[in-house]
Amino acid sequence: MAPFHFTPEGETLTAESARQALFLWLRARQRSEPFLLARQQTADSELWREELRWLGLESDGEAEKGDTPDWLRSLPALEESEPSPWGQWSGHTRVAELRELGVLPEALLNFLALTAWTPPPDPRTGKPREILSREDLLALWLPENLLHESTRFDFEQLRRINHAWLQRADLDRLVALALPYYQRVNWLPQE
Repeated sequence: MAPFHFTPEGETLTAESARQALFLWLRARQRSEPFLLARQQTADSELWREELRWLGLESDGEAEKGDTPDWLRSLPALEESEPSPWGQWSGHTRVAELRELGVLPEALLNFLALTAWTPPPDPRTGKPREILSREDLLALWLPENLLHESTRFDFEQLRRINHAWLQRADLDRLVALALPYYQRVNWLPQE
């Protein structure tokens, strides 16, 4: 079994590097092969490891940097969005920034998959589904269906997907996710 290695190209986990990690993780899980993180022990590597854990992309250990699969080398860029009241976003946007805005991990994974991949049509509607769980992605994702053209970071699509996942989320989980933010901005006491 050839392991799938992930090494981010910077100090923090960006939307593009998280998308690469997602695709490597999906391929590794589909093939029952290891998903390994680069062996780096710096403060920065702990930050991106924490973001991967938050996204639910569990690793099977560490190793030296491995070869990048051909299908991943041709992954299209996630280009800058059109300016909006919410800001401008691109593949260089930090995952921590999106997390801080209240994007749920399942929504971000769902969105990132759709930025470079088209799911097969839903048998009931004949249209591609927009809301896909990790389990859906594991069942449906194939590198052969990756897009080859760069795409813009569509923040409106991310908001729509996040809204759908917020509606599905358990209230206790939402409260637990919101508490640290409210405490950090002093809207609630630290206790």
